[in-house]
Amino acid sequence: MKGHLKLALVSLVGLFALIVPLIVQGYCGEKQVKWNNVSEEEKQPPPVEQSPQFKPKPWGRGLNSTGQEPRNWLRQLPSNHQSEDLPGEAQLKQQAKLITVKVLSGMSSGSGIIWQKQGEVYTVLTNNHVLIFGQANKSYKIQTPDGKLYPAHVVKTVDFQDSDLGLLAFRSQQNYQVAPLSVPVNISPGEEVFAAGFPSEADATKQGGFVFIPGKVQRWINRAFGGGYQIGLTISLKKGMSGGPLLNRQGKVIGINGVHKYPLWGNPYIFADGSTASVEEKKEMQHFSWAIPVPNFLQKRP
Repeated sequence: MKGHLKLALVSLVGLFALIVPLIVQGYCGEKQVKWNNVSEEEKQPPPVEQSPQFKPKPWGRGLNSTGQEPRNWLRQLPSNHQSEDLPGEAQLKQQAKLITVKVLSGMSSGSGIIWQKQGEVYTVLTNNHVLIFGQANKSYKIQTPDGKLYPAHVVKTVDFQDSDLGLLAFRSQQNYQVAPLSVPVNISPGEEVFAAGFPSEADATKQGGFVFIPGKVQRWINRAFGGGYQIGLTISLKKGMSGGPLLNRQGKVIGINGVHKYPLWGNPYIFADGSTASVEEKKEMQHFSWAIPVPNFLQKRP
């Protein structure tokens, strides 16, 4: 019995050894036929995508403390970018903030524009009606964009005559931005403009009270009001913004703000020749805030 079982087992092993090679040969033969039918072009391996090679920049000059090259924003702009492109509103606001100061005049306050630097002496342009409140005690201070306070004095070497303009000077070893003035000024109704300054309202506490208000030029009058005002604005200037800059879309200062809408007292609508605006003209003019064009200042600057 055991002999018969042993013989059957050997027979099965031998049969399996014969069948397996036949199966493998048939499968490989089928694969070989299929591969032979493939064209030489299709047999070529697919191209390998080459990853862009990273070339590390050497350490040394031009690299910051982290080993990275300092950012050059102009170089990172698209190739079709033009240097003449207009700055964004956020950039204009930052520029305005760097050139605008708060003027503390007696018990009152206004705004001013850093106009000039000579050595350590800075000159600030503002409105004369801002300076009136400090005349009695000659009490003037300038609060710069970094929040520092400096004693200041009125510059008396220039006579602005009837223009509502004045100059203050202060001394500092700090480096502050000087305003870019636009000369000549080309202004047309509908042009986008921006007013900056420090309203004196108690609730104007954001960013140290600094505000930046967009608007448009609504009127340009050839016959200036007393004080030199010629630019009518849709912007609602606030008390305390007098003396602050009016910027165009290119970031240049084109005017000095000074008269807000709907004045509560006085009549600012008296022309430089002494004539008064008609009732109809006055009703129209009071809808706008007003600024003095930069050329009115540059004609009389020291």
